[in-house]
Amino acid sequence: MPESTLVGLAQAAVTTAPEEVLTAMALGSCVGVFLRDPISGCTGLAHVVLPSSELSDGSDPLRYADTAIPGLIDRMARRGARRERLVCALCGGANVFAFANGEFANIGGRNAQAVKRAVRQRGIAIRGEDLGGKKPRTASITAGTGEIRIYSPGEAERVFCTLG
Repeated sequence: MPESTLVGLAQAAVTTAPEEVLTAMALGSCVGVFLRDPISGCTGLAHVVLPSSELSDGSDPLRYADTAIPGLIDRMARRGARRERLVCALCGGANVFAFANGEFANIGGRNAQAVKRAVRQRGIAIRGEDLGGKKPRTASITAGTGEIRIYSPGEAERVFCTLG
């Protein structure tokens, strides 16, 4: 049975074990950032909660798109990934807080844009996006194959993309 690691809010995980599965559950307005080096097999997942660390005290860098992405890349590099080979897929960024206004208005869309900007600024190819909508998703990546599967309530689980 494959080993499974749940990646919660404002957390990240990195693995080089081919049988390991990294999972982000209930990605509503949050964005799951999947990175993989297809040569080394090093695979990472960050569960990003908010777009910017601008008003943060710096104590929780995995919470924000602008600090979680470089943090995940650094962790992966320490485990053997090469930055120039990294490929990416993104899931989440839904508008699940339709009632929200002010700071939290369209937080899912703002998270998605911030994550895409942070990934592209680092020259990483985005191979797949499953962003927006109104439903949360649970997404998992199998490290050895790079296959990402998504499940949303009321829908069948599906293969979203493969980071090969």
